[in-house]
Amino acid sequence: RSERQHDSTMLFRPKPSPPPPVGPPPWISPLLDASGGQAFTMAAAALCSLAASVAIYLVTLALASRLNAWQRLLPWQRVAFAADAVSLAHAVVVTPLGVLALDALHRHETASVDCGAGGWGSANLATAPSPDVLVVACGISCGTFVFDCILLLAYPAECAVRFAAAGGSWIMWLHHTVSIVVWPYCVLTSRAAVFVAWMIATEASNIGQNSYSLAGAAGYEGNPIHLLLGIGWLLSFLVFRIIPAPVVVVGYVRLFVAQDCGFSRGGRGGGLL
Repeated sequence: RSERQHDSTMLFRPKPSPPPPVGPPPWISPLLDASGGQAFTMAAAALCSLAASVAIYLVTLALASRLNAWQRLLPWQRVAFAADAVSLAHAVVVTPLGVLALDALHRHETASVDCGAGGWGSANLATAPSPDVLVVACGISCGTFVFDCILLLAYPAECAVRFAAAGGSWIMWLHHTVSIVVWPYCVLTSRAAVFVAWMIATEASNIGQNSYSLAGAAGYEGNPIHLLLGIGWLLSFLVFRIIPAPVVVVGYVRLFVAQDCGFSRGGRGGGLL
């Protein structure tokens, strides 16, 4: 009888509630909430950029082979020549887009380096919404970075010589792979997008750098035009990278080091990276 009573008690005992569903980690939630339209636009821009990079590379090889100086170039220099043409085209296209994105973010009502009282989502530059022009620019840059990675895989020996002065090909691998992952995350989730915009705008100095390299490889080394291109490269590097650096560093420290603005640990880590 006692067993029957025990069974009946168990029968009418309320069932324990199921455990709450496990949601995504805090750092991935903003990515899931990101605009699908912006993600599609960025992916389309990246694919178009990759296709254009391949076309520019092949056309450059075909046209440069007619130059008298081409026969004097070593294999790694020929790869570098065509790759510099791709980089030049990339810099010419994305520089104005980066400047427009910086202007849009600066004019936005959230253009402040203070978190305010609301924590995450409050008005500040770390969370200012990414303008569409930045979405396109980020996609174009990532497409070019993917092309560069393909070159690193296809011509490892030539690229090792090409980047020997900079420390080796691993620096380009690190720079490109981190950018391909972190930049779209920051832009699509509107986290630290202002710094991505600034990095894209600094491509302005690569216009002078790649023009200088192309002119030298084409046989204009020592020519006054080559000298002017070198001076322009140095001036653009000074204006777009050196002079703004203190302001960028101060804003970066105030947004991500001195305060967390309510970021999750993963989200803040992405902004820091």
